[in-house]
Amino acid sequence: PLFHVNALIVTTLAPLMRGQCTVWAGPLGFRDPDLYGAFWQVVQTYRVNAMSAVPAVYGVLSTLPVVADISSLTLPIVGAAPLPPAVREVWLARTGVPLCEGYGLTEATCASARNFPSAVRPGSVGQRMPYQQVAAVDIDTETGTWTFLPPGHVGTLVVSGSVVFPGYVVGREDGRWQLDAAGKVRGGWLDTGDLGSVSEDGYLTLTGRAKDIIIRGGHNIDPAAVEDVLRAHPAVADAGVVGRPDQHSGEVPVAFVALRDPDADPEAIRAMLVQQVTGRV
Repeated sequence: PLFHVNALIVTTLAPLMRGQCTVWAGPLGFRDPDLYGAFWQVVQTYRVNAMSAVPAVYGVLSTLPVVADISSLTLPIVGAAPLPPAVREVWLARTGVPLCEGYGLTEATCASARNFPSAVRPGSVGQRMPYQQVAAVDIDTETGTWTFLPPGHVGTLVVSGSVVFPGYVVGREDGRWQLDAAGKVRGGWLDTGDLGSVSEDGYLTLTGRAKDIIIRGGHNIDPAAVEDVLRAHPAVADAGVVGRPDQHSGEVPVAFVALRDPDADPEAIRAMLVQQVTGRV
């Protein structure tokens, strides 16, 4: 939808600034369920070369037979959330075109990293965009002090550059907007709230959200790791794992599963998850 920063920056303004055309699917964008049934025909009719969507969209499109000529499509960009390996593999098998991961957030004008179509590195969201810097920091939970981490170490991702916003609008006084960075911007570096690492050659890998980590009895559980196991099951369309307060352990993970096969046996899926995650039945 055009109210979203990705629709405005990546899908609309970027190609228009290069004299290219943009196909607008309607006010709801990919939130319109009727679009999916006609999507391959849209690609064929307008010879769509590039598109941008979230992993859930590619997951749905991957279930639909390709009933049109989509040979024009060479750059399907995915972002906004970690790309499940199962979605990446099924999409490639269905279309023959690898997904190109990117990364960004509204507070940094949407695009901060991207893969190159000719050299996609699966599992990574690519290298930083020009005129930006990306790093991982360790944030002390007591003092809030930032320590920049060496390559390959997982920490909270921070972004700097002219694309970083000055703060959130909290009011207007004397004819001027009042801004508050809410502690998210320090010395020009934006705390994204995402966890990840930056390799020696500059490739950025996401591992989760700092606030999404489930702490069970002192052990950190990354929801994405459990979700990936669930999505690998052929009967599962999508899955989400959250923490539930627990008197004994502090938090316990709870999984919400959307089935691709309505007749699937939930107990079989549960047994598969237990076996994969814990190594036992």
